Amino acid sequence: MKIFLGVLATLLVPILTLGVVMPMFGIPTMNDVTTSTSPLPQFDKIALSLGDKGMNQYPEEFIELQKKHYADIGPKVLKLASGETVSDILKRVEKLAKVNMGWNVVSVDEGALRLEATATTALLKFKDDIVIELRPSSSDGAEVQDQVVLHMRSKSRLGKGDLGANAKRIRHFLALF
Repeated sequence: MKIFLGVLATLLVPILTLGVVMPMFGIPTMNDVTTSTSPLPQFDKIALSLGDKGMNQYPEEFIELQKKHYADIGPKVLKLASGETVSDILKRVEKLAKVNMGWNVVSVDEGALRLEATATTALLKFKDDIVIELRPSSSDGAEVQDQVVLHMRSKSRLGKGDLGANAKRIRHFLALF
């Protein structure tokens, strides 16, 4: 019983501390950041492998938190170079994910133009899941032929807060791209 209480206290103190300290430093208590909520980038293979667990839901309160704390995070419009295809862009996304970011790429779906990956945090080895979707660019309802829009989402598997790690991951990836 003493061991159980010791373990419980060891886990409870950091959790309670984070719940109090994070908001004091302007870090929102959220574990899921996205470049767009409508439509929300969707996990497919990762959701299936984890038994879904609501992975493709986005809590309503996160929308307001993201607008307030991460207003700079949004989709990235990419201009295709002469002769470049959207599949070429997806290959560049995959290379950047593997080589520069060090993520474990779980799935690349050329038909859906989607990449899913998992990042492992350095200190505690937590798993965070990432999905990147390439969607057609449009202007006044018409598709723009030489552009594609990159949408991205990074979600922690555990906890209610991420100390800003998911937003940092998205910002870093988009800056490198």
